[in-house]
Amino acid sequence: MASDFSLFNTVLIWVYWGLLVCLPLFVLLGVAQLLLAVIQWRSEKRTVRLKRAGVLFVLAALIPVALLGLWRGLRLPS
Repeated sequence: MASDFSLFNTVLIWVYWGLLVCLPLFVLLGVAQLLLAVIQWRSEKRTVRLKRAGVLFVLAALIPVALLGLWRGLRLPS
């Protein structure tokens, strides 16, 4: 049976790789939302798309901070 520490590290590694995959995805989705907002500028959905793009870009900016914290936790366990 695996120890709790080993299971915890396994979960951290999966979260790390999941965030690593989400980073370019959030950037691409944010750019797509911006492009749709610009192309359909007179649409009633423009504000919603701009807000959604802003949220995606903020999430993409925060992911490296989370990755750094997870990396430090994996490399330098207390």
